Amino acid sequence: MNKKKFTIALLLAVMLFSLAFVFIPFHNPTKYQKGTKNYPYIRINQIGYHENQRKFAYVMSNLDLSDKPLLLYREGMKISEYKLSNPKTGYGFNNIYAVDFSDVKERGTYHFEYDSINSHEFKIGNDSILLNISADALNFIWINQAGKAVDGWHKAAHLDDGIVANGKDAGNYRNMSGGFYDAGDYLKFTKTTAETMFWLLIPQVLLDGNEFQTFLNSPHGKVFSDPIGNTYSQILSWGMLWLSKTFDDDQIVVMVGNETDHYQGTRMPQDDKLKNRPIMMTETGYGGNIAALLSAVYSMAQISNVSTGLDNMKTAIDLYNFAKNNTRVQNALDFYVEHTANDELTLAAILLYQMTGTNEYLTEAMGWNELYWNETSSGIRTDWMSYAILFGDYFIAKELQDNEQKKTVFENIFWTLTWNYKMSQNDAFNYPFDYYFWSSVPSTNYISVATALLMDLNLFQDSEYDFSKLFVNSMDYVFGANPWDYSFVTGYGVNYPHTHHHQMAYVLGKEIIGALSLGPANIAELESRDLIYPVEDLELFQSPNATYYPNFETYVNNEPTIYTNAQLFFSSFLQCLLLNSL
Repeated sequence: MNKKKFTIALLLAVMLFSLAFVFIPFHNPTKYQKGTKNYPYIRINQIGYHENQRKFAYVMSNLDLSDKPLLLYREGMKISEYKLSNPKTGYGFNNIYAVDFSDVKERGTYHFEYDSINSHEFKIGNDSILLNISADALNFIWINQAGKAVDGWHKAAHLDDGIVANGKDAGNYRNMSGGFYDAGDYLKFTKTTAETMFWLLIPQVLLDGNEFQTFLNSPHGKVFSDPIGNTYSQILSWGMLWLSKTFDDDQIVVMVGNETDHYQGTRMPQDDKLKNRPIMMTETGYGGNIAALLSAVYSMAQISNVSTGLDNMKTAIDLYNFAKNNTRVQNALDFYVEHTANDELTLAAILLYQMTGTNEYLTEAMGWNELYWNETSSGIRTDWMSYAILFGDYFIAKELQDNEQKKTVFENIFWTLTWNYKMSQNDAFNYPFDYYFWSSVPSTNYISVATALLMDLNLFQDSEYDFSKLFVNSMDYVFGANPWDYSFVTGYGVNYPHTHHHQMAYVLGKEIIGALSLGPANIAELESRDLIYPVEDLELFQSPNATYYPNFETYVNNEPTIYTNAQLFFSSFLQCLLLNSL
């Protein structure tokens, strides 16, 4: 090839190579790579926001994202933009930005966008956002009915319960069929069944007489109307029938079943080969915690005119006297460990006062209250605080005339919530605890109840703390505003647990709509129970103090229980009332 031809060929090659760059885009990967910590992960309450509530969104990344705004769209139209600033560090991320968009109240469908990266869609609306959860939370309790068939879930089983394992009647048969399976296992506990009845009855105690009738006729009353109303009534009747079989003059049933029911793993209740399951009774001098709670439940049934098949007033008084004569705590296994019965005694005494009008009960309630707080660490946290002392103190404060007296009674609750509020201010997601523990999600859910009752008392208006923020952030966290992008209520939100630690659901391959998971725990909690660490796609967001595995094997994270779902029923109902009064 001569020099001229070579030069022409070289020029043609260069031209063709240049054209390739014109028509074939140069690959320039974005700095935002999903699955790494440089990506802007946007977290919101996935089920939506009530129009009146405080509203927060969060953006997580290791990168500084302050150079571009976070955009908010309604029905595809941009309506607001927010500068990302003042990030906090946490959950393994260098920058977590919180955005307050409480000023947005118009109903509709929304999403956030950061530099072409979108959040899940969410709604701003009215009662329906929470009312449906109250109704579906009953679904889990309905499924867990024992001693009868539940259509689509299980056949009638455990009809021969059981043989008494200890005490004066050891070896004898006692009819303890019925009731509710406690959680993902087939154990039955008197205490947790009574707690479930408490959370279901408490709306009727808070809204008595004409107030409750007004409630039934309002949109909020949907949770008690047909067909849900039938479910609610039937669950109450089924639970109270079983509780009526748990006590006699000098002993109370603690639990039915044994650890086999918890650890055997994967079988339907009708396939259980263990016949005449063991029944554990209270020991002499023990059981004040169980008896006092049962007394409170029967007082509530009397106040609410709920039929139990027993003389509610006499039963409540007899159980209270049993509790006073057997004040030591009776624990069941290692799952439900308590340290005092004074909290349940406080609740029982004040409800007996409301039921009978006898001043002696009010005096005793205040005495049990003082004993509880004197015996409890001054560093108490809300996750350790009993719901019985919360409601006991609340009802005592409601009965007293003098505001200073009211404050004195409820002051410990106020300072406990103040502590949690301070913790939430330090957390990137406004999470109120500084570590994760077994049952952290129900405890977070519980804080919304505690703050709502505090706000209802209207005693601490001069407080520097904005408890309405703590109230809504607690529930936002449960519904998806958390590092893992999970709503912990199955069937609600975009991401939620699909494999609960629940034997029936696991065997049948079904989801339990409305079931509340226990949520994140710390690594030490999981290791202490020798739990399996499944491979999940959430490792990016795990840390030693904040770990969540939505997996059947991790019951500490992912087990639903009857009493936490009853609590979810109540807290959602309570939020409806409070948010509509704002």
